[in-house]
Amino acid sequence: MTIRLCTFCMLMWCTSLLATDTDLASIDDSAIGKLMVYIQESDAELSATEAFKAFTQSQNNSSYIPQVINSSAISFGIGTKPIWLFISLHNSSNTPLKRNILVDNIWVDKLDFYFFKDSTITSRYQLGDAYPFKQRLVDSRLFVVPFEFPPGTTQVLIRVSTPDSISLPIYLLSDQQLTAKTEYHAYSYGLLYGAITALLIYNLILFFSLKDRRYLYYSVFLSFFLAMNFAYTGHGFRWLWPNNTTWQMWCGSSLILLFNISGLAFARQFLELKQHFPRLNRAILYLAVVALSLFTLTVLASSNITALFIAMSFTLLYPIIMVSLGLLSLKFGYQAAYYFLIGSISAAIGTFITALSVWGLIPFNEFTFRAVEIGMLLDAVLLALALAELVRESKLKKSVAESIALLDPLTGLYNRRGLYKKIAPIWDDFLARNQSVSAILLDIDKFKLLNDKYGHFLGDKVLEKISFIIKENARVADIAVRWGGEELLVVLPNTNISNAVSIAQRIRKQISQTEFELADNKVIVTASFGVAELLHETSVDELIKAADVQLYCAKNAGRNTVYAKHNTLAENQQA
Repeated sequence: MTIRLCTFCMLMWCTSLLATDTDLASIDDSAIGKLMVYIQESDAELSATEAFKAFTQSQNNSSYIPQVINSSAISFGIGTKPIWLFISLHNSSNTPLKRNILVDNIWVDKLDFYFFKDSTITSRYQLGDAYPFKQRLVDSRLFVVPFEFPPGTTQVLIRVSTPDSISLPIYLLSDQQLTAKTEYHAYSYGLLYGAITALLIYNLILFFSLKDRRYLYYSVFLSFFLAMNFAYTGHGFRWLWPNNTTWQMWCGSSLILLFNISGLAFARQFLELKQHFPRLNRAILYLAVVALSLFTLTVLASSNITALFIAMSFTLLYPIIMVSLGLLSLKFGYQAAYYFLIGSISAAIGTFITALSVWGLIPFNEFTFRAVEIGMLLDAVLLALALAELVRESKLKKSVAESIALLDPLTGLYNRRGLYKKIAPIWDDFLARNQSVSAILLDIDKFKLLNDKYGHFLGDKVLEKISFIIKENARVADIAVRWGGEELLVVLPNTNISNAVSIAQRIRKQISQTEFELADNKVIVTASFGVAELLHETSVDELIKAADVQLYCAKNAGRNTVYAKHNTLAENQQA
């Protein structure tokens, strides 16, 4: 009894709704979903006349009870059986009133429009992706039916049949409103495609200049996003494959899946999963292979619904994986993963919102449908920043590595390579300005015997201590070098030979006064010095060679002494 009463009340309510005509002049530019009612076919396909009777005589046909639509946009999930939409429109004027019925969605296989006047079909139009683009009434990527509504009441019946998600914002627009909406879409998509294309070209240029494959993977990722968006927004069908209805049927799900897989491929490369997380890297690779294999099987079996289910399921899984990878990499100290994580979260939010709206789980509107585009644009910008951060880190590491390569690891002094790197930019200036440049070359006396008697440990300590003494006495502009083995060198710009000898004597005395302890032994170390000034020499090698000659003289003179090019400047002083 209760069920019958509820059914009767539902029938009476729907009948009252169906009996109400909507004034055409009162409809604004909002979606008209709430003004419509619908029925859903069972196994048997309804004709337009049968569907019309189900709406207009519902109290006599209990098989199909018209249902109220509670949102502005009509949303049903993937694989929904064909539905019929109904609206009764009234033109209260005495002249025909033109309106454009706009279906703001492109992935619908068949859209059949029927216009009834006095229970008779007066016009019929067939649109949809199942038909070549040239069959459309208006040259638009969306479905547009322009119609002159005569005075009085006109009923509009729309049959929607597609394996895709049925998500239909339907509008009744004047020519001016249609133009404004079209221009808005044109500008917004132009901005989106322009920004993504600029990033794509920029990263391709970086790839060809830096040979870093991360930029190539990122460019491929952006390319698939553009291709996917171009396909599911209808731009591709309008401009690239207007007569290929087979590809139009499969391109959306195919490119969605490839976009997600290209994103995972970029993540593997960007986060260096193969080096840091090899098992996780293989798991992601296997997941992508499985998804592609299953999708390929559905294509071979011509099961479009299954293909869509695989693509959309992977789309929901994809942002979860990306965010998890970002968190994991950030936890292990990969700083560039910070940008990756924030970008992945923004893309994940956008992807979830769009996917849920397409599945019919949340209301379908302009924002929910295009949320993935907003999220992806933020993701693209943040990933570009992440790649820029990688470049900065790479340059910093390279700079540090180059600096380390110029230093002797034991003493912290420059090595030979470091000397030439440091002095090359300023040497010609010394020559041009005729400035004094001196060189001190010292050799630790009997260093080999020291090593043989006390071991290399003490030898290393001696080198470290003498290097420290040299650094203490060197000025900012001086260049201290471990020239080789136990030979140390100091190049002194703007220093004549007299001042260089004074510095050498000061270093010699400090060395000879330093005691080195090893177990119970106290060891005294001395060094011999050769000093030369730039006179007729034209290269740093010639200057060092002149200092080496003086060092040889100091060794022959008994060691622990300073010899200069003119020995009168450096008496044979010993501690």
